[in-house]
Amino acid sequence: MTEVYLAEGNAYAATKHVLEMSNFSSMIKEKSKIVIKPNLAVSRRPNEGITTDVKVVRAILDKIPKKKKVVVLEGSTQATTSFKLNGYEDLKKDVPKIGTMTHTPRGEGKVLRQNLVRGTLTVLLESGEEMEISCNDVIKEKT
Repeated sequence: MTEVYLAEGNAYAATKHVLEMSNFSSMIKEKSKIVIKPNLAVSRRPNEGITTDVKVVRAILDKIPKKKKVVVLEGSTQATTSFKLNGYEDLKKDVPKIGTMTHTPRGEGKVLRQNLVRGTLTVLLESGEEMEISCNDVIKEKT
């Protein structure tokens, strides 16, 4: 049986609600490979109903366990332009750069990797431990 879920509101809240109604989290199995394919095939804004709003992808990513590797794919010839136009590139804004020192709730550390789509950083703490942290949990960047 095919199930259809509808929700109103902004892109993030509506997507999150639909994912909860559909019990999306239970569909992710231990060995699942996760690929998200937003529609960015043409250089149009998401309010035109042709491309996928970055908030939809963010809501999906927020429902996937942090330990899972996720790939976001788009292969059209206009993908780079559409990526910029639709705000996917803005995910970089205000995120500490790789190699910089930053403060986390667990102490100071060096940024090793960025996962801008998921909104996370991998930080090497002074203790030698690597941790993944939400970009929102970074206290401040130290230059």
